[in-house]
Amino acid sequence: MSLVVDSCVILDVAFDDPTFGQRSAACVEAHLGEGLVACPVTLIEIVPEFGGNLEAVRRFLRQCGIESHQPWCEQDTEQSARGWVTYVRLKRSGRCGKRPLADLLIGGFACRFRGIITRNGDRFRPYFPELAVIEP
Repeated sequence: MSLVVDSCVILDVAFDDPTFGQRSAACVEAHLGEGLVACPVTLIEIVPEFGGNLEAVRRFLRQCGIESHQPWCEQDTEQSARGWVTYVRLKRSGRCGKRPLADLLIGGFACRFRGIITRNGDRFRPYFPELAVIEP
């Protein structure tokens, strides 16, 4: 079963981030044989960095061996909703900071797969404790 590649890792590789680019690229390459997927939300999140050109995003992902046409399904909605409920509960009790909704949507999507490759594991673990997190 495939792994989901988080937005930050894709951007690290795409723009050869001086701090994380090589580690992220090596991690992506090491897991190519398992199958790699980008969440539809990730495409939306990163398209500004590609000049607003969605086809350029898809072309880059294809070059990296990352599938970009995996559909969103009801299971993704259910997992994301559970993660959002947990976030809101923790936020109201003052036990967490601001969290972008995109992370919760990507995490919910990733629950359907074998795990997520991200360098921001702490953005996912509290809301999706069952999600396997691989950090470059």
